[in-house]
Amino acid sequence: MIEVKLLNYIFQFRRLSWREEFALKFGKEDPRKVTLATALDNVSGTKTNFEDAMRILSSIPPAVLERAYIIYRYKLPKARIFSTRHLYKAPEPLTVVRRVEEEEAQLEETVDTLHRRMESTFGKQELKEQRELEQVILKRSEHRGAVKKDPNENPLGGWKEGKK
Repeated sequence: MIEVKLLNYIFQFRRLSWREEFALKFGKEDPRKVTLATALDNVSGTKTNFEDAMRILSSIPPAVLERAYIIYRYKLPKARIFSTRHLYKAPEPLTVVRRVEEEEAQLEETVDTLHRRMESTFGKQELKEQRELEQVILKRSEHRGAVKKDPNENPLGGWKEGKK
């Protein structure tokens, strides 16, 4: 509450919210008078509504009303201004593409190294036996869930379900 002493009376004004301030309709009336009438809560302990406040403020001389408005406005707490800090700044798209390509190349190199190590650890005979075992498992499952690459039917080289 903001108290302003005028003519042996104590005027108490409440702080208006931003929604209330934007909802004010001034029309032909003085904007300061409408704002003060909306914010006027009581006069020396007597509650007021908007119509009563407009009548009371109309009886006050304009120079005194102007000073009351200045006191009301400058006794309000300072408006808080919010700002943003440390916003995420996305990297350039070309930088991201290069980074992804480097990671893919590194992954391929790692996989190739792993394959070479496996080939050197296991002989060709063991790899052949492993392939034959996979073929037996596939035959016994009657090719359920198996897919076959068919580049003739799909120009993009996609996968197509195999025969049962």
